[in-house]
Amino acid sequence: MALKANDFEVGPAGTSVTVANSDDTGEAALSLVSAGSGGTITYQTLDAFVGTFCAQFVQPTAANQPVCVQMSDGTGASSFACRIYLRLTAYPSAEISLPFQVRSTTDTHICNLAMSTGGLMRIKNGAGTTFASGTSAIPLNSWQRIEYWASGLNGTGTHTAAFYDGHSTSAVEQISSAVVTTTGLTDRIRYGRMGTATLATWKLDGLAQNIGSSTAVGPASVGSDLVRRSAAWVAYTPNVRRSGAWV
Repeated sequence: MALKANDFEVGPAGTSVTVANSDDTGEAALSLVSAGSGGTITYQTLDAFVGTFCAQFVQPTAANQPVCVQMSDGTGASSFACRIYLRLTAYPSAEISLPFQVRSTTDTHICNLAMSTGGLMRIKNGAGTTFASGTSAIPLNSWQRIEYWASGLNGTGTHTAAFYDGHSTSAVEQISSAVVTTTGLTDRIRYGRMGTATLATWKLDGLAQNIGSSTAVGPASVGSDLVRRSAAWVAYTPNVRRSGAWV
């Protein structure tokens, strides 16, 4: 299994993100897009960070419905690493699974990174037990890179999460703990809001994951992504135009 990335470089602005169009410009395909009843997930250019487009998430009318996308890979592994760039306009009204939920090969909840009402990171397992909690709030109205990586799924393993200001390589905060999970191996990760709390419109960019790795993905700006363009794997450098396409 290898690094997979989706930077939402599809468009045009206002178009709904779908499984069918998610790989139209060579991005790694999404395996699920869930906006719920009345919610939306759309490509947008305003505030885009990694490239020309980002994804804007608007919660559904029923707050208990998830608003998320998912990327799948492989047949099941005991380790993973994932990354997203997150831009919030407000903190959730209650603790929710945001921005990652790691799920098993049978689509059960293994573990997640949650966010408190004060914008603090919390590492939790599928049973809802908190194993580590941050003390620094993720800033609002700016792009923050969130990373989560772990080993030892379906047993006791080490889970680590960190957030960074944009493409910075120096973490604002990093938390880590031994975590017990009991619901299997993973082949898929969800990105977005999973839970019953209210969350104002937010944006995601630079989604990436490596199922089978327990090493942090790192920032998009240093060529850590491998994005499929024109049937060839190329190192990703944001905002560089080659042969008429952003790569």
